Amino acid sequence: MLTGAVVFLLPRSGEQTEWESVAPAGPMIEQPVQVIRNIAMRATEEPVAVLAVAVVPLVEQNLVQGSVTDTRGVPVPGAVVRVTARVNMLDGQGQSLYPLEPASFTNSDALGRFSFRHAGAVLYDLVISAAGFAPETLTSQQGSHCTAVLTLPATVSGTVTDGNGNAIEGAELNLVQGSRRIVGSTSRSGSYRFEQVAGGAALLEVAHPQFEPQLLRIPAILEDEEVVLDVSLQIGSALTGRVLRANGQAASNATVVVQDLMRMLPCGTLLTDLNGMFRMQSVMLGGRYRISAHGEDCAASLTIHVPREGPAPLVELHLAPRWVFEGTVTAQGGTAIQDATIMLVAENGTNSATTITGSNGGFVVKELVVGMSYRLIAVSPGFAVFQAAGLTALNPQIAAVLEEALSADGHVVSIHGLPLQGAAVKLTFPNNAAAPIFTLTGPDGRWHFDGLPSGDAWMTVMRAGYENSVSSITLVAPARLAAMQTQLSPLN
Repeated sequence: MLTGAVVFLLPRSGEQTEWESVAPAGPMIEQPVQVIRNIAMRATEEPVAVLAVAVVPLVEQNLVQGSVTDTRGVPVPGAVVRVTARVNMLDGQGQSLYPLEPASFTNSDALGRFSFRHAGAVLYDLVISAAGFAPETLTSQQGSHCTAVLTLPATVSGTVTDGNGNAIEGAELNLVQGSRRIVGSTSRSGSYRFEQVAGGAALLEVAHPQFEPQLLRIPAILEDEEVVLDVSLQIGSALTGRVLRANGQAASNATVVVQDLMRMLPCGTLLTDLNGMFRMQSVMLGGRYRISAHGEDCAASLTIHVPREGPAPLVELHLAPRWVFEGTVTAQGGTAIQDATIMLVAENGTNSATTITGSNGGFVVKELVVGMSYRLIAVSPGFAVFQAAGLTALNPQIAAVLEEALSADGHVVSIHGLPLQGAAVKLTFPNNAAAPIFTLTGPDGRWHFDGLPSGDAWMTVMRAGYENSVSSITLVAPARLAAMQTQLSPLN
């Protein structure tokens, strides 16, 4: 029973009324107002003794938290943190369970820390910016702690020309650093310039409809550095293909998606003509591409290599029925886990689906593409993240068993026993598909991790001016390990 709710009777014109139930607000409530409309009642002067009102269950919010420092580990107060939901949760019919909220904003406090609650998503994109620093972009999972290290901004500039040295106007450029992408184009003189560039490695993508695209790697950009990078483009090749149905007839108006496997980036989406033909301009000579075609209830995909000399071969795709993936999610004791979030992501990144488990722990995901390999990710509060790779139409079922989530605490000190703030702590899992996780120590030298899988892990502790510490730990129940102390020695 919900106590403390306030109920208002809001009469409308005619014989219909509208009831509104307002639940007590709290830190875990996303939508404190739930409306039940059009309850049929006849307006009379006689009082109504009892009316049972069904209140729609409210949605809990997810906690997103982290910290902001500079490269020396000094907290950055007042940094602006912008968060947007990246992956929503869907039901079995592919409909969003919760509407994606608009971007939320907050600021880091005097110790560089920030936190806020955001509902209806599994992954989030965070953009952190502060005066005098280059913006930083991170991806965070619900309930995790992320750390943003801000650097002084650098610049990247140069000129784009053809093989004869002539300037190319209107070339499109993308400077990619992790999940952050800066977009620009060349001027009439062929020049370009990117400012507010973060330190670290970067990729520069250069493309023009009449030329072969280029991908240049910048191994390291230093803080406050002026990087000059000139680019020469060569005349490109074209990729031509045909999509056929299972009966051999041309598949007109089929959707064709082309992805560059060398750069792991989408090249574009096309529609086939009346003869089932498609053509992608300006592909890279010597490049590898995955081509996926989608029709009504059928799909196909293949990988091709574009020769360095001569025209690319004609690509032919034969559509086949799509497949359905199903499974169950249980705890180690066999108890079904309801409302666990299930994500199936294609290994090549071109297709994904999300759903949640039912009351029996089961789930069904439709519209998966034959010929693609998928990675399954299962997430549920209180359990470690479950991952399984290499799922195809040959193994359309899985029984995922989630382990109890473990926690770990630690303390990083100097050889004199003084706490070390800003030390980076990294955990990697050699026998588990889970990705490495990071955090920074606070002013008291302490760190904390939640949601850890069981098994062996490597713990690396790093801090500027000190030797790295690498040790092996074993994560087992009970849920929280005893606090670990790491002592760092200064560099000679």
